[in-house]
Amino acid sequence: MFQKKTVTIGTIGAGYAAGLHASGFQRVCGLEIRLKTICDVRLDAAEKVKDSFGYEQAISDYEEMLSDPEIDVIDIVTPPFLHCTMAIQALQAGKHVICEKPITVEPEELQELQELAQQKN
Repeated sequence: MFQKKTVTIGTIGAGYAAGLHASGFQRVCGLEIRLKTICDVRLDAAEKVKDSFGYEQAISDYEEMLSDPEIDVIDIVTPPFLHCTMAIQALQAGKHVICEKPITVEPEELQELQELAQQKN
């Protein structure tokens, strides 16, 4: 999946799952993981996750991460109704996507997301 040794992560959502994902990323074998950005509309929540898990920065606007050329992977751990829109935007920005389940709420959304992911390879 990745040709380079360091993979830079941006996470959207600073709830409980963000900490689980951050801990998991730190245990990935064979890759160096850089936790660059944690984002939540509640900046104070993002700051807490940043401090607890070693992210470099906390922000409140996820679209800022989508335009960051250093971020390889967007990790989505928001409420489910937001997943599809955020995943589509991340794929359109050329990012890899990891998404908490369910990936979509409606079956039609999944079809659209699968087609876009295949187009973006």
